[in-house]
Amino acid sequence: MESADVLITATNSRTPVFDGSSLKQGMHITSIANGDKTRRRQELDDRALCRAEPIFVTSKETVCVNESDIFRAVRDKVIAWDKVHEMSSLLLGQVAGRSDDRQITLFKLQGTGIMDVAIGLKAYERVKHSGLAQTL
Repeated sequence: MESADVLITATNSRTPVFDGSSLKQGMHITSIANGDKTRRRQELDDRALCRAEPIFVTSKETVCVNESDIFRAVRDKVIAWDKVHEMSSLLLGQVAGRSDDRQITLFKLQGTGIMDVAIGLKAYERVKHSGLAQTL
C-alpha cells in the first residue's frame, strides 16, 4: 500500500481492512463494500474517512436508506455532509474534484449497477475528450 496511488477495496468485511493513518498523500480510494441496516459493512476506518476529501458517493439517498458506513460516519460526527458529494455532481461540473495533489480522494460505490455503468461511461468520455488519456 505504501507505493500505491490507487487503493480499491471490495470485501464483505465488518471491520476496517487497513489503517487510515497509513494512507499516503495524493492517494485515491474506491470502496465497494455494500451493506444495509441488516448487513453492516465497514471497510474503512474513521481515520481514512477523516483524511479523505472530497468523498464521492453514487447516491446520498442510497447512503442514508442503507445506513452505510458513510451515513454512520456523518451520523456519529466523524465527518460532515459538506465533504460528501454525489459522483454525478462531479461529472456535471457542479462540484470540484481534487483541488490539491496531496488530497486523498474517496469514491464509495453503493451497488446501484446501472448508475455505476452510466457514471463510468460519462467519466470515460470526459477523460477521452480532455486530452489527459493515454493509449497503452
